[in-house]
Amino acid sequence: MFRYLKKRRKSNFIIIGISVIIYFGNVMFTTLDIADKRKDIADYDVSKFAGSGVCASCHKDIYESHIHTAHYLDSRPAAKEFIKGSFVHGGE
Repeated sequence: MFRYLKKRRKSNFIIIGISVIIYFGNVMFTTLDIADKRKDIADYDVSKFAGSGVCASCHKDIYESHIHTAHYLDSRPAAKEFIKGSFVHGGE
């Protein structure tokens, strides 16, 4: 085994070493970035968001068509009255 390693050129080990450092550096920095973003999201004050119901007073026709779109229906909270199906094992 050691004879095989001795035959390998030193430059191959340098290239592998640099690749490993770059890989772990990317993993470390992207993980830290995600943690910072989650912290920023948690700091939002949801009471400052108006919601689409406020728009209905001036844009009733647009609001009425919007509440029937897939985007609006998929963006609702995960409440029991909005979920069509069962989460019970074997249920439909």
